[in-house]
Amino acid sequence: MARIVHGFHLTKKRNHKITTRLILFIILIIVLTISISAGSSFPQLVEALGLSLFRLVVAYFISLIVAVIIAVSISNSKLGDSLIPVFDLMQNLPSFALIPLFVLWLGYTNLMTIIFASTSILWPILFYMLHALKTVEKDEEDAAKIFGAKGLKKVLFFSLPVAFPSIVTGSIVGFSIGWEAIIGVEIIGLTSGIGPFLNISPNTVGYDKTLILGISALLLVVFLINRLVWMPLLKKTQLYAG
Repeated sequence: MARIVHGFHLTKKRNHKITTRLILFIILIIVLTISISAGSSFPQLVEALGLSLFRLVVAYFISLIVAVIIAVSISNSKLGDSLIPVFDLMQNLPSFALIPLFVLWLGYTNLMTIIFASTSILWPILFYMLHALKTVEKDEEDAAKIFGAKGLKKVLFFSLPVAFPSIVTGSIVGFSIGWEAIIGVEIIGLTSGIGPFLNISPNTVGYDKTLILGISALLLVVFLINRLVWMPLLKKTQLYAG
């Protein structure tokens, strides 16, 4: 029976890999085919997608640093218990409703786009981290203190390893939300990035090819980030699961 179950899991895993590679191959074929026929659109696509990805990565690291600082600072304090409902209210605010406020402060600029995306990415990372740090076994924390884990040493060798799986999970969720925030702001008010590239007039010559090319390239980038960044990190979290 065990062999049958094991064989089933191996087959399921093999089928998943085949399906994944097939999807990647199809997307690549679409991108290459349309790129050849679209000609001048391809360099513009690379520039636009690269700029959007740059904005997203910067916003992500800002969010990650802020989330780590807040979570570590308030996880074991009464202040933290008071702030969590406030944070919960803030994360439930419709983010795009706040765009006019960000525009009023910063205008439609790179900085505004990055800061706005950061406020969207922040919450999943912060709440996953807070949950991990608040549910850690008291015995483990006491043992860390006995071995001299205090201050910065406690953060580096206890808090961050304990929260690492939650940071990865929150990052995956936050990164996907970040894509929506970046592209949304680009479509609404910017003239650069993948958003404006996709937001072209239906009356434009080659509109359909440009749109399919942009969406396919975006899917390809998202797929590669998942495979090359998030999947290895998810596997690494198994080292911290115990």
